[in-house]
Amino acid sequence: MHLVKEAKERVWEAYVDLKNRVTFHYDADGVLIMRNNCNHDIIDQSP
Repeated sequence: MHLVKEAKERVWEAYVDLKNRVTFHYDADGVLIMRNNCNHDIIDQSP
């Protein structure tokens, strides 16, 4: 698990397996907010 360097906010990234990951952040009250669940193929294809 690590911070996403390119994100404007404090977004975290965690790997589910070799291809899949989830991204999330914490709101002001400390509640975990899930953002994405995707594989790297989708990310690698983005412009």
